[in-house]
Amino acid sequence: MPRSVARLSTHDERDEDAEDHQSLLFMPPTPLEGPSASSSTYWSSSNSSASSSSSSGDNASSPRSPVFEDNNNIQQKQKRTHWTPIILIQLMIFLAAMGVVISFAPRTRLFEDIICRKYYAIHNGTTETTVSSLLSATTTTTNLFTASEPPSESQCKIPPVQDALAELFGWQTFFDGIPGLLLAMYYGVLADKKGRSAVLFRSLLGQVLAAGWVLYVAWRCYSASTSVLSEDDDGGLIGGDWAPTHLLSLKATWLSSYFLIIGGGSTVTSAVGMMIVTDATTEENRSRVFFAALSTLITAELLGPAASTLMMRKWGLGVPLGVGFGCLVMSAVLTANMPETMHLKRAAASSVEADPEAMIPGQEEEEDDQDTDQSVVSGTNTKKKEDVNKSAIQVYRHAAHTLGYIFHHPSILFVVLAFLVADYSRESLVMLMQFVSTRYQIPIAQANLLNSYRALTQLFTVTLLLPLLDYLLTSHFLIPPLQKDLILSRISFVFVTLCFAVLVWAPSLFYVFVSLTLYTLGSGFYPFARSLLASLVEPDMIGILFTTLAMMDTAGSLMAGPIVARSFGWSLGLEGVWRGLPYMVSCGFCAVATVALVVGVRAERPGSGSESGDGAILPLLALQASQPPPVPTIDIAANSAGFLHVLASIPDTPDVTETTYQIPSKDGTLITLYRFTPAAAAAAPGPRAAVLHHHGGGYVQNTVAQFAKDIKRYAHASGLTFYAADYRVAPEHPFPTPFDDCYAALEWLHANAESEQIDLARIALFGISAGGGLAAGVALKARDEKVSPPIKKLVLAYPMLDDRTYWPDDHPLNPYLLWTGPFNKVAWAAYAGADGEKEISPYAAPARAKDLSGLPPTFIDCGELDLFRDENVEFGARLLKAGVSVELHLYPGVPHAFEMVAVNVRVSKLAVELRVRALENL
Repeated sequence: MPRSVARLSTHDERDEDAEDHQSLLFMPPTPLEGPSASSSTYWSSSNSSASSSSSSGDNASSPRSPVFEDNNNIQQKQKRTHWTPIILIQLMIFLAAMGVVISFAPRTRLFEDIICRKYYAIHNGTTETTVSSLLSATTTTTNLFTASEPPSESQCKIPPVQDALAELFGWQTFFDGIPGLLLAMYYGVLADKKGRSAVLFRSLLGQVLAAGWVLYVAWRCYSASTSVLSEDDDGGLIGGDWAPTHLLSLKATWLSSYFLIIGGGSTVTSAVGMMIVTDATTEENRSRVFFAALSTLITAELLGPAASTLMMRKWGLGVPLGVGFGCLVMSAVLTANMPETMHLKRAAASSVEADPEAMIPGQEEEEDDQDTDQSVVSGTNTKKKEDVNKSAIQVYRHAAHTLGYIFHHPSILFVVLAFLVADYSRESLVMLMQFVSTRYQIPIAQANLLNSYRALTQLFTVTLLLPLLDYLLTSHFLIPPLQKDLILSRISFVFVTLCFAVLVWAPSLFYVFVSLTLYTLGSGFYPFARSLLASLVEPDMIGILFTTLAMMDTAGSLMAGPIVARSFGWSLGLEGVWRGLPYMVSCGFCAVATVALVVGVRAERPGSGSESGDGAILPLLALQASQPPPVPTIDIAANSAGFLHVLASIPDTPDVTETTYQIPSKDGTLITLYRFTPAAAAAAPGPRAAVLHHHGGGYVQNTVAQFAKDIKRYAHASGLTFYAADYRVAPEHPFPTPFDDCYAALEWLHANAESEQIDLARIALFGISAGGGLAAGVALKARDEKVSPPIKKLVLAYPMLDDRTYWPDDHPLNPYLLWTGPFNKVAWAAYAGADGEKEISPYAAPARAKDLSGLPPTFIDCGELDLFRDENVEFGARLLKAGVSVELHLYPGVPHAFEMVAVNVRVSKLAVELRVRALENL
């Protein structure tokens, strides 16, 4: 049994040039169990337990380059949560929400009173009563209402007054939504380029000014409506003949929307607040902090209406209006003191984000897209040529591309449109207090308690009921997350539809409470549907997709405002169930959306070679888990074209001669065997060493011709002759056909060693990805068949060895995989009919071999962000235990096929160099 060899490398031989700064990290390095990820680790072995000690010693003694040190420091910074901005955001949410909910009821009552006074003033005169006249600043009546007692609240529950009030609020909602709809993306870019805190302050400042303007207009109009000109009064600021022609109209409140242009309104506040929370938290804490923010919002919605009602009953309207405005001002003051968190995002990005340009071979890195180390550490932006307008244009173009993708896929489109309906329906409930107060003839202060009831039931739903239901479906019933999200989204929309159906019919106030209970049971639609969409779209589209959802929220508000106001006005003259006309529209929309979710949305991610986008590596058609045989096929032409694009950046090697042979496989079929002879090998006297190369492609695609330039660079660098069998691929040719083709190539080399001038004692097997699995399988059979001389060397680049490889959906590295779990399952099913459980031949899946002893000395390398990482490390460890000499490299921060995707970065050059070096002893 050969003695195991222990080697330790610090890669000191690498040049410290300018390329170092971009060498590795086009994918995020993440902490690994075991040896340090800061350097390429060679698994050590011995006849005793020294393996573990040498590995730990590697951690302690391996020197690190400055790049590794910088990234390690940044990673340490991201391991803690920055609580100051999070606490300030929570306080801002609470104060802003309290300001809105405390002010809403007294503001509604104040405007109702102003309109009501004017109605009776006009009604006692000669002017015809219209909504326009009730909202205008002047009236032609000459007999203004001057009774000593103002109209009571019950007297204001008449159709003309409520119609005017609904129109006032409906169009206010419409106008308030326009700035957010138009400016949300621009301010999002500004927050990314200039900083979060400034944009957040601007958005709150605009809302404070808008609220202040509404209060000012309300004060002017209320002063006019309550002023009584005495007989000896000679006029004044709001009295006499001056008042009717100079006082502001209630429609002037709509001008408050202009102030929202300053910062984009609540849409931008919500988006930037989420950015700050994302910046300041670790990935592990982020969901909990988001939930805390939701709980804070619900708590404010629970406490605010009750506090508002108490203040209205005890002190009238002025106190709650003042308190609400004060809360909004305090929230703006908090944002003025918000620490900037943009540098935290940039620090994380420098260690966990890929440079998108680096993933495209042949493109130079643009200096304008790079931050210096100083900007990452200090949070300052040192770009001298920043062009926010240009960036905004790029964002809008990307948004247009994403929208095109959404409209192209029905499942995604229907879910996005369901968000629009849900947002419309939610916004229609803004008028619920006025609707209930009018329909059931109860005071607004009492109707305001409905909001507290809704918040209370929603708090119970989101804290207990929905998390429990989510847990039961995933853990107890073992429903896959994607399917679970779709099921719960559908159920949630059914509850929302039932809510509005009950609200339309509700013969008494009791049924209003029932409808609100149903609505809170449907409140899980938003988190479940967002999770569903995140699984349905490409990872690089999630940001713009969520921005699109925010715009759906604004669009829903724009639609709901005038539609609900108009339908509410029509319902005031109707009886029975038709009094629920405002919510018939919501019920109808929700019913249609529910049908669309049930019929039009499927729990599978759309994807194919032509749909995955340029630069996709080895994409496969998605398959349903229940799909019966035959084994699914793939779009070979599309995928081969995509892979050729990836390999295009590999430079050709002109001094390598290419020759082809037609050789018989085990079943008698002739296959093509390629020979790549470098000038050095052609000039050397024979017999010579040879390398049998096996290309990658997941066992289901690609050819030797596609890998020709890649094979040539190894032949040129090593000076060795390479052979490569153009093996047939699944699903048309499942196992054992591809394996038999490769083993036939080895037999042909032995049979033609003399004519090919091959030294049979110096044959190596080389394999990449699936080719690595084939090479390992050929080595196993050569051992079992006692081929003599035995294989000299086995070189495996991120080999595909184990059909049982599976990462859960919540694995932190899933977003960075180029070869994903679904691709892996489809490929193994196509190649070997494998399902991860039933036994298959170890020649098909070498990791299933019970005994690995007697295999040739083996070289294995793999990237940290590779689905095959764990199976490769485990296979190397098993080889060590079997007494086989092993050299194992684990490269931090790089994905599958990294040396072909980005050929010019240092880690790719290093990987190629070490593979060539592994062939030196041939």
